[in-house]
Amino acid sequence: MIKINASPLVIAAALGLLGPAALLEDDETEGLGGLWERTSASREAGLPDVSLLPGLLGDRIQLLPLDDSYVLDEGNGRDSGMSSWSVEPVVLQELNVANAEITREFHTEDDTLKIRTVVSQEGEVLEYSDCYTRVG
Repeated sequence: MIKINASPLVIAAALGLLGPAALLEDDETEGLGGLWERTSASREAGLPDVSLLPGLLGDRIQLLPLDDSYVLDEGNGRDSGMSSWSVEPVVLQELNVANAEITREFHTEDDTLKIRTVVSQEGEVLEYSDCYTRVG
């Protein structure tokens, strides 16, 4: 098995999913696409260590819109595997990590991204929220 450590944007371009124009920087980034950094308020909320909770995103994440889906670099150095996305009526991601079912709901307001995460594992359900600001 070959592991590739690269930005999701570069991987998508290499696979032919994006043309060269998609790699250009765009000052008018809209919606969820872009680079996001966790806000200090979210850090101070006492979120558990990434290694202790399946599905917890890193301090910096990147979202790349792709047709009716997204490519997400979770910013935590772990492979989240395959996920499914729905974009209507809200952007929703569903995936399985370490025997846990994870659902993330994404909402944007100006340059703020709010992510509500629900983790179901071994009969227990944990819900938490993250808040990110746009970096690029």
